[in-house]
Order: sequence, then structure tokens, then C-alpha cells
Amino acid sequence: MSGLDVPAAAAAGTERILAHILPSTIVVFCAYFSIGMPLSVVPPYVHGTLGLGTIAVGAMIGLQPLASVLTRPWSGILSDTRGAKTAINLGLAACGLSGVFYLVSSMPVLPPLGSVAALVIGRLALGFGESLVMTGGLVAAIGLAGHKHSGKVMVWIGVALYGAIAAGAPLGAVLEHAFGFRGFALACAAVPWLGLFIGLSMPSAPRAAGPRIAFFKVVGLIWELGLGLALAVIGFGAIGSFIALDYAGHGWSGSSLALTGFGVGYIASRLLFGHLPDRLGGLPVAMVSLAVEIVGQAMIWRAPVPLVALAGCALTGFGFSLVFPSLGIEVVKRAPASSRGAVMGAYVAFFDIGLAIAGPGTGAVVAMLGYPSAYLIGTVAAASALVLVAGVKMGVAGARPAT
Repeated sequence: MSGLDVPAAAAAGTERILAHILPSTIVVFCAYFSIGMPLSVVPPYVHGTLGLGTIAVGAMIGLQPLASVLTRPWSGILSDTRGAKTAINLGLAACGLSGVFYLVSSMPVLPPLGSVAALVIGRLALGFGESLVMTGGLVAAIGLAGHKHSGKVMVWIGVALYGAIAAGAPLGAVLEHAFGFRGFALACAAVPWLGLFIGLSMPSAPRAAGPRIAFFKVVGLIWELGLGLALAVIGFGAIGSFIALDYAGHGWSGSSLALTGFGVGYIASRLLFGHLPDRLGGLPVAMVSLAVEIVGQAMIWRAPVPLVALAGCALTGFGFSLVFPSLGIEVVKRAPASSRGAVMGAYVAFFDIGLAIAGPGTGAVVAMLGYPSAYLIGTVAAASALVLVAGVKMGVAGARPAT
């Protein structure tokens, strides 16, 4: 091949990989759009319309991730045994069903307890659907693109995930304001079912032959990398839970800009450096990413002015962004392709667990030491993840035969 042919061939190869990834990216976007829309609508509906307290508001929002983490083992098994496409389509249908139950909850003929029950079922259906779509989407995209492109798959799936939540939350509020809660509920039902057209038409990923490993044995194979991910998530959870309160406690304005800064840093990192985990290896990129997250969290913790806190949020997003795909490609290597669904289900479950403990765990410390201490916890957690990943890397290097 001539020197002019090589870049053209590389570009064509990149286009083929992106074509394999695109259907999974779209279905994940649709599922997470249905997760983002209720974030700005369900809390005031529960508190104002249904007349329940703040604990009930938190519980209603928490039902969705709880259902997700509890059904990860089953979603992984289904992806391995029945195919990722089956998991995706069932998950999208469940996400759409959540909107139907939101609609039922708003029916005036129902007694208050019936409205609450319908909303609970809707939230559980959404968590179940998300578990299936996320696990199936990762398995399908990796199966079609090839495991050597696992990093790219996780990068673009992540962009779809956070982009959908960022766009869905404000749109949900707009729809509810314009068309009422029922109009919002219909939109929550429609978006995943529109994604189902993509899910039904997407190619089936090849199912690898061979023995399948039990889910909890998979957890034993990947627990170090999964724990590193869970620890890294805590800084992200601290920003989401406490940045607005931290700004208010300092007498600063512009906490929404801090969240935007995190998002900008997150997306910029994936767009600029998303190719590095596949090229350089997951563990080195994860270590650098965690080091950047540590600096970002420490900046927020000790920020004397809001500009420093904003920069810390952006750095946290920039560093945290590549932790998931970097550790994820190492996870894929630890189990056979025939158990890839179980591997992805277990790995994402660690993300869920880290996010679940971030709020109450840091909240207990904040109650004693104040809002900035949330980012001290985030700093320590990211540093612990860095030490853990460095230990894994040393173990991998030590296991290599001498040359």
C-alpha cells in the first residue's frame, strides 16, 4: 500500500468500528433519556401532588438504581444465553412501560395509595430496563466491534449515557410545564419504544461458544478492578450530591456552572483521549486519570473562591471520564467471551454500588465536618483507587515471563 493508502484504510477501519458501535449507542441513549426526564419531574410530583415527605422523594428516585443493581446478574446471564439483542429489546420495552405506569399514577380515579403503587412499579420497571439495555448494549457493541476495541465501545456508550441524562432532565421539566404530568409520562413511554425500532433492526452480535462462568465467580475475577471503579465514582457522587449545598454554604453563586464544568471536562476527555485505553492499555491510562481526579477533588475541597471549585469540577470530570473504559478493557480480558454478559453486568454493578454509597457515606461525614469534607472523601477514595490499580499493574507486570 502507498503512503496515501494507509490513512485512508485506517479511516475506513474507524468508520466500520463506529458503525458497529452506533446502534448500541442509540439504544443506550434512548434508555437513559427516559432516566433523565423524571429527575426534574418525579420529585415535585411525589412531594407536591402525592403529598409525601422528602424521605419518600429520595426513596422513589432511589428505586430505579436499586432495581438496576439487583438485576445486573440476571441481565448478564440473559445476554450470554439468549443474546445481547434480546436483552436490549426487553430492556427498552421495560423502560417504555415505566412511562405507562407514570400515566396510570396520575389517573384521578386512583386512590392515593394506588397512585404511589403505580409510580413505584414504574420506577422498578425503569431500573430493570436500564440494567438490560446497558449490559446488552455493551456486550453487543464489543461483540460486533471486537474485544480489542472495548475501550472505544465504553467511551461512546458513556457519552450517550451522560448526554442523555443531561438533555433529558431539562426536557422533562419543559414537557411537564407545557403538557402536564400526563404529557411528560407519555414522552417517557414513547422515547424507549422509538429506540426499540433500532433495537429490533440492529445486527445480532455473535454469541461465543464455550463454558459460562457463574456470576459470583466473575465477581471474584474482577473485584479489584471493580472496587477501583467504585472508589473513583465517589468523587462524582460527591459533586452531584453536595456541590449546590457547598456553594450555598460559602455564599457563592453559580453551582450549576460547576456541574456544567464537570460535564465539559468529562466529554472533552472522552473526545480527545478516548482512543488511549485501547492503544496504551487500560491500567496506565486509569492511573493517570485517577491522578487527575485526585487533583480535581482536592481543589474543590480547599477552594478559596468559586473559580477554583469550578476548575476542580472540570478536572474531576476530565479524570473520571476515562476510568470506566480503562478499567473496563482490563475486565474484558479476565473472562472468556462466552461470559462477557456476566462480566459487564458485574462491572457495571460496581459502578452502581459506588454511586449508591457515595451519597449516604459522604453525607455522614458532611454532617460532622461540613460540606467541603465531601471532596476530602472523594480525594481519599480516588487515591485509594490509584493505589489499588497500581497494585494490579505491578501484579500483572510481575506475572509476565522474563524475556
